[in-house]
Amino acid sequence: MLQHNCTFYYTSINSFGEIHFFFVVQKPSSIIQLFQKISYSNTQCNFSQNIIVSSKGIRYRQNLSLQVVIYSCFVGFIVSLGDLTVQTMKPYFDQTTQPHKLELRRLGIAWLMGNVFMGPLFHYNFTYMLPWMVKRLPFNTSTPVRRVFGSVLIDQTVWSCYLLCHYLMIINLLESGSIQKGIEAIQKNFSKVIVTNWQVWPAAQIINFWLIPRPYQVLWVNLVGYFWNIYLSYIQHK
Repeated sequence: MLQHNCTFYYTSINSFGEIHFFFVVQKPSSIIQLFQKISYSNTQCNFSQNIIVSSKGIRYRQNLSLQVVIYSCFVGFIVSLGDLTVQTMKPYFDQTTQPHKLELRRLGIAWLMGNVFMGPLFHYNFTYMLPWMVKRLPFNTSTPVRRVFGSVLIDQTVWSCYLLCHYLMIINLLESGSIQKGIEAIQKNFSKVIVTNWQVWPAAQIINFWLIPRPYQVLWVNLVGYFWNIYLSYIQHK
């Protein structure tokens, strides 16, 4: 099949767990005769043409590292914005008229938590881990409704429980330097926060996986995530 004038370029895995093989075609005239993308999913091969023509030829390029950095910075911004909101509203929570002095160290830790310890984890989970686990559920997830149900099921069991423990441990470790503080925070707050999580995120994720177009799903999650991080910051520093 690959006897045309083309060079193997690279492989990538998309959000559905498909492995893509891409090629650079030296002769544009051979485009019609060559399938540029081989999409392999489970035991089934699907062939389609996915061509970008430019003055320099045909090529594909994926800058995954830049995507992770941008997304992680955005998550860091959302987490720190949630903490900033809580600090601003502290006189209201404490029912006092005395203004609250902004804690810059705490705000920096919130940004670090989102940018370093949560952003890359979110990217890996939603890009690779979640689709991989959904395909291995003990029931058929080939239809859109079943796929949404499987995604929400895993998201609200395995992922939510792990992420909550991850957050409580790391944020307390960064703020106090003590692992014991993180363990105590998990013992104290886990059950309360996970119940609140199940009151908010299943509906939000059903909307996300079912109704929101894929290019806008990150925006939706971060919109809900802003209010969720207000709650987490409030619980952490109450």
